[in-house]
Amino acid sequence: MAAVRLAAVPAAILLLIGSAELVGLRLAPDTLTIVVIISAMPVAVTCSIVVEKYGGDVPLVSQVIFVSTLASVVTVPAVVWLIRAIGF
Repeated sequence: MAAVRLAAVPAAILLLIGSAELVGLRLAPDTLTIVVIISAMPVAVTCSIVVEKYGGDVPLVSQVIFVSTLASVVTVPAVVWLIRAIGF
């Protein structure tokens, strides 16, 4: 789950925005960078509150939050590097 959230979602956003540019929809480079970086952020802590309220698997959600936060230390700088390397 953490890999999807931290790697696949930003990649999908980049592809989506790249596809939008092919049809003439263009975002400012700063806006694109912000959107991709936000999509690369770890899982929100507030989701554990919702899971607990509705009787979900709180330990699992806590583990996902921990792993995604820990992994984001590597993936967020990597996403920023990738955006700069691509030239957005």
